[in-house]
Amino acid sequence: MGRLALWAIAALMALALPLMAEVRPLAGQQDPAFEAALEVWLSDDEAKALPVLAGLAAADNPAAQVLLGLIDVTPQYQGRWLYALSRPERVALMRAPSVGSSGVSGQNWLRAAAADEPLAAAWVQLWDGNAKAEVMLDFARLGEESATHTAAKRLARRDAKGFGALADDPDFPLFAMGLAIRDWQKTDPARAKAAQEALPLADPGRALIGPYKPDPLALLALAETDPALGMLERHLAALCPNSGDAATRAKRLAAALEMLGGWWGLADLGPPAEALIDPDRWVTSAQGKAAFVRLLPDPDLHGGAGLDLCLADLLLRGAEERDALQ
Repeated sequence: MGRLALWAIAALMALALPLMAEVRPLAGQQDPAFEAALEVWLSDDEAKALPVLAGLAAADNPAAQVLLGLIDVTPQYQGRWLYALSRPERVALMRAPSVGSSGVSGQNWLRAAAADEPLAAAWVQLWDGNAKAEVMLDFARLGEESATHTAAKRLARRDAKGFGALADDPDFPLFAMGLAIRDWQKTDPARAKAAQEALPLADPGRALIGPYKPDPLALLALAETDPALGMLERHLAALCPNSGDAATRAKRLAAALEMLGGWWGLADLGPPAEALIDPDRWVTSAQGKAAFVRLLPDPDLHGGAGLDLCLADLLLRGAEERDALQ
């Protein structure tokens, strides 16, 4: 058997969907006070939930520290009540006091939790501009699918290298295969070619390495097994209850993917932490729905004539939400 054939087999094996590690619970998440505050936050009542979470974070509840820290740095998780606060009020509510500093910006709670919580430590590591591709695997090994995607996106934005060297790791996510292929295009062109040929034609990662115009029905079929696409399809199903037939759903999925920026936008769709919020719970919650529409672009007043009616309505809702945050 030739070397190219062996590379093709290896690529196919690498593209087999990895089993995501079991989500690792966070200390403090079973505290009844935290569970109640989380439920209120998911109902989109920031005014009631965030002060309670802040109190729990100050009382050294790691789950509250992780959730509050992620809300603080993720715009789509921030609603109207939080935006209306003055900067000093927001800092006092959302952040830990700065340690050994006279600064007034406070410290993100993830830094406080990082000493004992691997998930918080992975986020702090990702914030380091010199972070390596390996940090993506740290999230994957914690069972944090959405954070794994976010890490891949941010590292790619920084033009980080090393994805190809990690691709044989059993925890390497299919979402990042396009990044591995980009590495191999420079270091191992034959392997890059074989892996690209093995990548599903509808895989959004293809946009990282060449032209990408997927067949909508193929995209919908891939969403059944691809976690990132599946998250987008879940959001659309929750927000468009009369989903229509497969062709309608496929067209809506393809349009939404393009509006979100393709592969890059898929990284932003999940909950703050899957250890705290199951994805199904997230997409059906008021907070999850609001977070999704905040990510959508403004409506195209001149080019939306043939747009799916539900998706057009979501664009309007997103624009109204962003206007209210200004």
